[in-house]
Amino acid sequence: MALRKNRFLAPAFVVSALGLSAWMAACGSSEGSRFDDGSGNQDDDASFGTSGFGSTTSSGNGSSSGDGSPNDGEQLRIEPATITVKAKGSLTSHSGQQQFTAYIGASTTPVAAIWSVDDAGIGSIEKEGLFHTATFAGKTKVRAQVGNLVGLADVTVSLEIEEDLTAGGGGGGGISEATKTALKAGGNADASNFKWLYPYDKTVFPRGLLAPKLMFGGAAPTAYWVRLSAKNIDYSGFYSGGGDAARVVVSEEWWRTITRSVGANDPVTINVTKIEGADVTGPITETWSIAQGSLKGTVFYNTYNSRIVRENGAEGAIMRLKPGTKVEVFIGSTNLPNETGTARDSKCTVCHSVSANGTALAAALDWGDNGAPHDSAVFTISTEGAATARFVTSNGHAMPFGALSPDGNWLVGSASRSGAWIRGLGGLDQNSRLYDAKTGAIVEDGFFTAAAGRKAVAPSFSPDAKLLAFGDRERNASGRAISILDANLTSSPPSFTNNRELVASNNRVVGWPSFLPDSKAVLYQEGTAYDTGGHRDPPTQLVHYCADLHWVDVATKIPSPLDALNGYRPNGAGGKECYLPFCDVPDPDPNLADPDTACNTEDAHMNYEPTVLPVAVGGYYWVVFTSRRAYGNFLSRQTSSVTPEGDLPFDNTRDTSNAIKGWRKKLWVAAIDINGQPGRDPSHPAFLLEGQETEAGNMRGFWALDPCKANGAGCEAGDECCNGFCRAVSQPDGGTANMCVPPPTGCANDSERCSVNADCCNAPAGTTCINGFCTEPTPSHPR
Repeated sequence: MALRKNRFLAPAFVVSALGLSAWMAACGSSEGSRFDDGSGNQDDDASFGTSGFGSTTSSGNGSSSGDGSPNDGEQLRIEPATITVKAKGSLTSHSGQQQFTAYIGASTTPVAAIWSVDDAGIGSIEKEGLFHTATFAGKTKVRAQVGNLVGLADVTVSLEIEEDLTAGGGGGGGISEATKTALKAGGNADASNFKWLYPYDKTVFPRGLLAPKLMFGGAAPTAYWVRLSAKNIDYSGFYSGGGDAARVVVSEEWWRTITRSVGANDPVTINVTKIEGADVTGPITETWSIAQGSLKGTVFYNTYNSRIVRENGAEGAIMRLKPGTKVEVFIGSTNLPNETGTARDSKCTVCHSVSANGTALAAALDWGDNGAPHDSAVFTISTEGAATARFVTSNGHAMPFGALSPDGNWLVGSASRSGAWIRGLGGLDQNSRLYDAKTGAIVEDGFFTAAAGRKAVAPSFSPDAKLLAFGDRERNASGRAISILDANLTSSPPSFTNNRELVASNNRVVGWPSFLPDSKAVLYQEGTAYDTGGHRDPPTQLVHYCADLHWVDVATKIPSPLDALNGYRPNGAGGKECYLPFCDVPDPDPNLADPDTACNTEDAHMNYEPTVLPVAVGGYYWVVFTSRRAYGNFLSRQTSSVTPEGDLPFDNTRDTSNAIKGWRKKLWVAAIDINGQPGRDPSHPAFLLEGQETEAGNMRGFWALDPCKANGAGCEAGDECCNGFCRAVSQPDGGTANMCVPPPTGCANDSERCSVNADCCNAPAGTTCINGFCTEPTPSHPR
C-alpha cells in the first residue's frame, strides 16, 4: 500500500511512532533514494529512511512536559501543521526560516522534541525547532519525536532569487538601474531576429544533466534579463551580452537549483529580454517540464575526427558518456588483441552494440581500407567499468551491429553484403547467425542457419528477451520492412519462431529498431538509407541521407512518426510544421551528390539510429539518437556562429590542413510518454546530450544500464542493484547510507524490483511494473 498523507487520521498529521513503524514494515518503505535523487516535491507522499526520520536529525532530549512519559493514546502535534516558507536572496545566498513547536495532545505547553527534516536539500532544523531553508525549493516534511510519539508537518519552501551577473554587477560597474528597468519593461526593437534557437519550447528535461546553453537568433546584445518562474521558484537574473553569438551561459548551480526545485506537474516558464544600446527586445518565452529523476546507465557511441582520440593514436573509437558527466574514451584501437597478431593499420574500433544490462559490448576491431573491419570481438564490462575481451575473431563482420541479448550471453549477427547496406560493414556477403556471446561459437538454432540465408540487419532484442526485431532484407530486398520474431533464450539451443512483418514503408528504408522498456513497441528509423550520410569517392563528394524516427505498436502494428522529437508540431489546420529554427535555410553544399530535397536544409529530416534506455525514469522512456541538425548558434553555419567556415550538416571530412570541418553530427535525447497510444505521437522535443566532445562527429549512441551492484554497495536507486533494492542502511557512526540490500519484505518503492503492478507501494497512485521495476506514471504537462 502507498504511504500517503490521507492515511494519517489526525488533522495536524499526527501518528504514534509504534504504529508508524509497523506500517512501514508492512509497506516495505525506506525510500532513502527518493531524497538523494532530488525529488524534493513529494506532493502527498511521506517518505522515510530506515530510522523513520529522514535526515538532519537534531539532538533534543525527546522528553515531554511533566514526567516525560506521554500517556497511551495521546498524540503529538506540530504547529504550524502546514506552512510555506519563503527564501529570498541570490542563487548562492538565500535564506528563510520558520519556528516549529511540538505539543502533546490538547496541551498548549510546548515540549522538547527530537526534530528532523525529510529532505536536507530543502531545509534543516535546529534542536529547538527552528527550521532553516537550504538550497532548493519544494515540499518536504518536518518531524518531531517525543518518547514513542511522532508528529508531522508539511513544509513548502519557495525561492525568490534576483541576481546581477553582468560585469561588475551589484554596483561595481555592471549595467545601470535604468537599463534593468528598461529590460523589465520589454520592447520589440529586433523582434524579427530575436528568437529562441535552443532549447526548444516544451522540452522535457530530466534531472542530473549538465546545464544547457540558452541560444538565440540575432547579434549578441549588451545585456540580457532572464526571468524563470515555476510553482515554487521565481528567478530573475541579469547577464552580460557581447561575445560572438547571442547566448546566455547559465551555471551548473542555476540548472541544478531549477531542475531540483520544480515538481513533475509544474511547468517552467522562462522569459528572456535583450538590450542593445537603448533598443530592447523581448521577452521571448518558452515552457519546459522537469522529469523527477536522473537518467540511468551509460551511452556508448562511435566518434570520428575526435581530438582526444587522435591524441591517443587512434582514428575512431567507442566513447563512454554517463549523462551528467564528461565523455571519455572507452575502447580505442591501440593495444587490442586480434586473432592474427598482426599490427593494426587503421586504428579504428567502432560499429558496436551493448547488452541492456551493461555487461557485454560487441564491436568491430581495426576498420580497414577495404571498407570493412579486419576483426571483431565481444568484451565483458566489469562493475568498475573496465572492458576485457572475451574472444576475438578474424571475421570482422560477425559481431558489429549485432543484437546482444539483455544478459549479454547471446548475439544475433547483423547481415552484410559486399555493396554495404551500412557504411563500414561492406566487402563481404554474410548472412545472420546466432553466436554464443561468451565464446564466439556459432549456435545451430534452427532459424539463423547457414542454409536459411537470413538477412537480418541491425537486429535488436526486447528488454524481456522474448522478441527480436530486425531490418529484413530477405522479406524486402530494398530494406523497406522490419520483421519480428518470438525468442526463447531459455531453450537449448535458443529458438526463434513466428516470423512476421512488423512495419513496412512504400518507398523508404526502415531499420535500427529499438524496443521501449515494456517490450510493447519499437522505435525505428525511416529514411533514404540505413546510414546518416557520408561521402563517396572522391571524398569531397558528399551524400545526403534523410531520415526521421517513428514508432510502432507491436500488438496492433500501427506506426506513427515521432513528430515532436523530429522537430514538428501541429499547425492548427490539421497538418504540421517544422519548429526547428533553420528548417527553411538551404544547405548550399557545392559538392552535394544524390541530393534528396527533403533534407537539403540546415535542420529538417536528419534524425537517425535510436536506442532506448532499458528502464523508465521520472514517468518517461528516454531515447538517444543521432542528428545532424544545428545546435542553436553553436554548431551552425548561421551568422554569429563561432564554428568554422564549412560546418556543413553532412560533412564528415577534414580539410587539407587536417582541420575538422563537420562537427554537426551529435547525440540528442528525447522523452517518450509511457502511456503513448498507437497511432499518436508520444514524444517530446529533444535536447543535446551535454558532455560529448564538441569537436567531433558522434553517432550510434547505444544506451545500457551499468552492470549491477552487489549487496552492500552504495546506490541511488534499486535498478542499480543486482537484487533490485536500494535502501537506507544504518551506519556505525549513527547515520544512514543508501546501499544495495537483499529483497526486503513488503512492497517495492519506485525503481525497485517488481513482477506485477501490485508489488509496487504506489500502485494505487498509478505506479506500474515495467521491465521488472516500479515506474511512476507519466506526469501531465503542456504539449
